[in-house]
Amino acid sequence: MNDVLRDYESLLEQFINDAITLDELRKLYLTRFKKEARPMDEPVYEVLQALFGDIDLCTAAPELLSKHADYYLDEETLRQQIRQGLKRLSELLQR
Repeated sequence: MNDVLRDYESLLEQFINDAITLDELRKLYLTRFKKEARPMDEPVYEVLQALFGDIDLCTAAPELLSKHADYYLDEETLRQQIRQGLKRLSELLQR
C-alpha cells in the first residue's frame, strides 16, 4: 500500500510544485486512478477518490465558474484541496 500512496503523492506534489500543468495532472491522475488495480485501504481510497472528483471538476472556464461556482473548482481551490489530501495521505502513511 505504501507504493500506492507514494505514487499518488509524487504525482500530486509535481502539480503543487508546478512541475506539471493542470491538463497533465488531469490526464495522468484520472487515467491512473481509473486503471488502478493495486490493493489499498479504504481510507486511502476515499482520499484518492475525493481528489479524483476535485481534479475532474476543475476548470478555467469563467462562465462555468460564475454560473456553477458551487460545483466547479478553479485551479487555486484545487491546489488547496490537493494540499489537504496530501496531508491526509501523509497521516495515513505514518500509521
